[in-house]
Amino acid sequence: MKSFIDTLRERVILFDGAMGTEIYNRGVFINRCYDELSLTNPDMVREIHASYLAAGAEVLTTNTFGANRLRLSAFGLADKTVELNLAAVQLAREVAGDRAWVAGSVGPVGGQLAPVGKVSPGEAFQAAREQACILSENGADLIILETFGNLAELWQAVRGVRSATDLPIVASVTFRTEGLTYAQVSGLSTAAVAKRLSTWPIQALGVNCALGPRGILDVVESLVQLTDLPIIAQPNAGYPQVVDGRTIFLTGSEYMAEYARRLAQKGALGVGGCCGTTPKMIKEMRVFLRSISPAHRGPAPVVASPEDAKTEQPTGELPVPAAERTEFARRIASGKFCVSVELDPPRGINPHRAVEGAALLYRAGVDVVNIADGPRAVARMGPTALSQLVRNRVPPMETVVHYCCRDRNLLGMQMDLLGAHTLGLRNILAVTGDPPKMGTYPNATAVFDIDSIGLISFI
Repeated sequence: MKSFIDTLRERVILFDGAMGTEIYNRGVFINRCYDELSLTNPDMVREIHASYLAAGAEVLTTNTFGANRLRLSAFGLADKTVELNLAAVQLAREVAGDRAWVAGSVGPVGGQLAPVGKVSPGEAFQAAREQACILSENGADLIILETFGNLAELWQAVRGVRSATDLPIVASVTFRTEGLTYAQVSGLSTAAVAKRLSTWPIQALGVNCALGPRGILDVVESLVQLTDLPIIAQPNAGYPQVVDGRTIFLTGSEYMAEYARRLAQKGALGVGGCCGTTPKMIKEMRVFLRSISPAHRGPAPVVASPEDAKTEQPTGELPVPAAERTEFARRIASGKFCVSVELDPPRGINPHRAVEGAALLYRAGVDVVNIADGPRAVARMGPTALSQLVRNRVPPMETVVHYCCRDRNLLGMQMDLLGAHTLGLRNILAVTGDPPKMGTYPNATAVFDIDSIGLISFI
């Protein structure tokens, strides 16, 4: 076959669709490790590849999205990393033969990078490198880095892959509905993504997952104006619905095919599907794509330099200087010695004694009370509620809200912090939190998506 990159420059290439959806549709529940099936049920994986090839797909993607050592460790399969990747790429190569290219799939490591999470950049680099070595040496024609929302992690994956092989790299980014990448808190715009990735050692820029065809089309329309990298578009089949306990994508094949044509007309040089996409949809895309030729793309804007691409220009309002955010912050910034006293919330619903204690402390000359968040893993009134009561009933007294990582995931944290800001609370003490086994409910589940250091970065 002609090389993947040479062909990509000439015409639109049709990728396959979802592997996970097809596995799920065959009765394998989502709590299983789908990557393991390349060893335990190779016939199923082989059948899925064959169905996409028969549908007209020109690129078959290996069943290795989660087959990195860090992600496999959650299933106790880290010691099978080499076996799983080897089996998966051999299955795809066997089916593809010389009729299709094989894309070695490498996904995120499944945890947040430090300092927000516990995965070091070096671990992310090594995880991608290990997969790339196995995939590239055993039949892959290209490596596709899929579903990355954090560009810091994607950069480590690109570095890891490039250190292992000279195969083409497709770096595929996931965007939210508002056109920003998925990240810990705030994402990057299409302009920022294009600017950064245009300087990286990759051969194509992809966009996949999270969005349906219409949302992906908006992103593609923006990206083709910002970079001369080939664009690969792999939308979800709309948004899933739960019907009788099963997660089902209700988008029709013709709808997906029509948008595949529109994506190609807008400049995408590779089109396929992500979650919910089936061989039937890929077959329909094949028919629709025959009627078009890729859009002409003029020269893209020049990126000044790799160093320039690392720094985004600030947009919107500038942050308020720390010394101007609260009276307590002003005092610290001025070098004044401040006195803070910790106040434990009540175990019940009556805050009277705690509020009276805050008033007493204020009269004694204390600058601020810091209000604990479930100290020693004991259930108490939430610190945000008590802080608001103190501010309302002892107006001159400032509060510092302890915020604990033990009990909330990242989504809950973001909602809590937005709510606290809306209430006017500005002083936060980030704490990791005592483990539940110390407290009144030792069997309670600890979350710990991030620790206190990660929380500071998050805030």
